Amino acid sequence: MKKTILSILVVLVLTISFCNDSSTKLYPFLGYASFHDAINLKNSIILGAGINQPIAENLRINLAGGYIPSELKTTGQSMPVFYGYISEELLLPKLCCGATPFLMAGLSVFAYDNKIDNGIEIGLGLYTLTKKSIENKFELKARYNPGDKASDFIAIFSL
Repeated sequence: MKKTILSILVVLVLTISFCNDSSTKLYPFLGYASFHDAINLKNSIILGAGINQPIAENLRINLAGGYIPSELKTTGQSMPVFYGYISEELLLPKLCCGATPFLMAGLSVFAYDNKIDNGIEIGLGLYTLTKKSIENKFELKARYNPGDKASDFIAIFSL
């Protein structure tokens, strides 16, 4: 199951990253997550990659996938947890110094031990222009799982 989800995410990332639109952006990210007890995770790092595609002047779609290395504890064993999400980002008016705030909403999934934990994410973030064409993104989001009625906190920094 984990390999299937990871394969689907890789195919989607490669498909969109090789499309003709030069504004499509492939990026690595590093994240921090604080998870609820329903899947027995503690505070963890997330490593991953994603793509960002503008679909209007102030709207972008974001697709990303990553993993949390060996944090899930079931029956005394550690195993990786795969994380993926798709979201829309509404860009707000630019601030000074090339910074652009945004609001985001999307769906996410955690895959671990042949189980899937899906949820709804909402958050906010900031794009900053560090050099002429290099854009960094920082986002804070809350994740809610309607099935478990539990929430999580995720922070992601990407290049």
